[in-house]
Amino acid sequence: MFNGMLAFLLRSRDARAAALRRHFVFLLVPIVNPDGVYNGFYRSDTRGQNLNRFYLGVPNAKLQPSVFAIKHLLVQLAAREQLSFYIDLHAHANRKGVFAFGNALTGEAQVQSLMWAKLAALNSPVFDFLSCNFTEKNMHASDREGQSKEGAGRVALFKETNLTHLYTVEANYNTCRAVNIIPPSSNDPTGRTSPSTNAAMARRPPPRFSTEVLNQAGRGLLIAALDLVNGNPWSRLANSDHRTLEGLRSWVVAAVNAT
Repeated sequence: MFNGMLAFLLRSRDARAAALRRHFVFLLVPIVNPDGVYNGFYRSDTRGQNLNRFYLGVPNAKLQPSVFAIKHLLVQLAAREQLSFYIDLHAHANRKGVFAFGNALTGEAQVQSLMWAKLAALNSPVFDFLSCNFTEKNMHASDREGQSKEGAGRVALFKETNLTHLYTVEANYNTCRAVNIIPPSSNDPTGRTSPSTNAAMARRPPPRFSTEVLNQAGRGLLIAALDLVNGNPWSRLANSDHRTLEGLRSWVVAAVNAT
């Protein structure tokens, strides 16, 4: 997903990529745990630490140097009101698909958070909106090692900044539960956007996750942010059931009120 996001942002002839660069400044960290990855560890670093449990408070600069640096920078940006989104990419061995964990918010903040996730599903065939989790319980639950998710980046940053768009995005190693119906884009005469999917395509067996499938999912996360600020020149929203951002907002509000 990360490579898909980076390659998309660097496109020189894509109006969406250009719009993203105008609307946002991107700070990208390719690997938070390089030593662990080098040694083949998919969850811990060389000290046996799950680094995504050390964002609460002040991380140890010697024991968790990457987390310390990232947290310090993000808190500074938030204090200057320069942090709009935080997206932490992970792999997931059990739950299928690509999905987000967000924070339990209230009022309009909760609506905006859910709108981003729904827009991600509108722009990616494999982003599973129904598998997303925005509950209070998921902010405090303990993982299988007994460590609380309060130390995760999205939760710890929320406690210190109260920002809306703070997410952990997980991708299964293999496949998804189902494929979303993706409407065609608007105002794209060159056909540069990724293909739409119709109901017949959505009924086919879910694809095995290839590099390109995950790259496309990464692009969808960025395009969702662009749609949310109404800055997408090739938006799919007008051809969806929601038609407009306000239509999507009304759908999300109804869904929240029904729970």
